[in-house]
Amino acid sequence: MTHVTKTNAKMVLTIHRRLPRLAVVLIASVLTACANMQPTAVEMSAQSDRKLVLVVEEPHRFHTPIHMQSGGLGIPLLDIISGLTALSIKKRYEELHTRLNDRTQALQLWQNKPTPQAEFVQALQTRLQAMGMTVELRTVPFQLRGIGTSGREFMMAPPDTPMTSDELAYSLRLDMGNCSLQQTIPCIRYEWMRLRKSSPSATVGSFYQHSRTYPIISRQPQQQAALSGYRAELPQSEADIRAFDSAVRQLIAPTVQLLMDDIQGVKATKP
Repeated sequence: MTHVTKTNAKMVLTIHRRLPRLAVVLIASVLTACANMQPTAVEMSAQSDRKLVLVVEEPHRFHTPIHMQSGGLGIPLLDIISGLTALSIKKRYEELHTRLNDRTQALQLWQNKPTPQAEFVQALQTRLQAMGMTVELRTVPFQLRGIGTSGREFMMAPPDTPMTSDELAYSLRLDMGNCSLQQTIPCIRYEWMRLRKSSPSATVGSFYQHSRTYPIISRQPQQQAALSGYRAELPQSEADIRAFDSAVRQLIAPTVQLLMDDIQGVKATKP
């Protein structure tokens, strides 16, 4: 299992905070189960019916691709300060993406074409089918999983996801949005999770396999400025919003390739 818990956007501040104890216990049990997971391609090749159930989230919107890494510093006062700072940054990112979504909806930007998320799923489905798999899409409303958890990183397929215990099923959560609070830096984060149901009456369990944020964002301003869709300010005007949507779509093909590398067990090369 590969679960990248830090954002690739290096210029974004990573905030550490202490998780509630019950959440820690839950995550520890999930990680233990993940240790015994087979790579996706191995499970796919062993599937006699060559069928994969791909569970995706609706509705699609822009979401914060930044992942706040959790973990206590061990000093109560600093934990409190870092926790409050994390909440403040998280709120600012949520407000930014609320504005992006409101402007996108007002412009009816996705009225006559697929959303970026739907375009990503279609591209992934095509790649999986090229491997000889039959891919069945199932759309469900994702939910927060775990006691005392909050944030997009804990949004997962719900325990009542429609599937049988003998199906090979994976869920895909996509967070497409902006990786900066000051500049326009479009990026995509995916979470690829194995879904399992131990018996017909059991609830569905979610197990992390892969997550990644693309592109890698350097601390160097000149390298940031070279990224697709970069602007020195946040998107405001109609032209800005349309350009942002276009830039996000340009990231889909390379991000799908990264996910396919994860699925096929291709190790990432260091930049």
